[in-house]
Amino acid sequence: MSGFAEQILPNYINHIDDAVENFCDQHWPCEFVHPKTNLRCVNVRSGHTKGHQSADGKVIAAGEYVSKFSFDRHGEEFRTKVYSCLVDLLRELTARCRNGESEERAAAAIHKSKVMNNFFSRAVPVNANVKPPHASLTSHTACFCCLFGQAEHFLPCGHVLCTQCLRTYGKQRGLHVFRIIGCPMEKTGEPRAHIWDVYMKPRAAGVRILTLDG
Repeated sequence: MSGFAEQILPNYINHIDDAVENFCDQHWPCEFVHPKTNLRCVNVRSGHTKGHQSADGKVIAAGEYVSKFSFDRHGEEFRTKVYSCLVDLLRELTARCRNGESEERAAAAIHKSKVMNNFFSRAVPVNANVKPPHASLTSHTACFCCLFGQAEHFLPCGHVLCTQCLRTYGKQRGLHVFRIIGCPMEKTGEPRAHIWDVYMKPRAAGVRILTLDG
């Protein structure tokens, strides 16, 4: 299993390194804390041009960006953890396929339980006014289920799936109807895991708009 992972990982090394480097450059704030006021610098490396600044934009001290977390120090560690996760995922995929599950269905189930559920449970803070909390994290352009397809099919929960994800997580019930049990971006067993029928536009059909202009 580890040998197979070693064959796959090199194809994604550049993407992994770019992600960590971008995070360190664009998102990780400076760790400088003013010794007298205890104000912490909020500037990221790419925006650290005026020195150390507080949240209200005031310059609290002069100096360069300060951080113990960097790509040079932690890039290799991140690669190792990605490799370890890949080995675990491949091991579970193999076990599911041995039990008779198709590779596509097994991969989709693992992606939902191991990846999406973890991500969406942490991506959006709990908000009593939004049910479920992660329903506010949605897109009308990119499918957040796979990050590859065009978001086209609206679910009652507010999320939008691409055609491939709808086919993967749903079951065809008619010529142009797919039934999906709950949203793949929400935890299995949530109260909102309803059964929905999603109607797909036939490939040869054009877009029709009804106008009522008198």
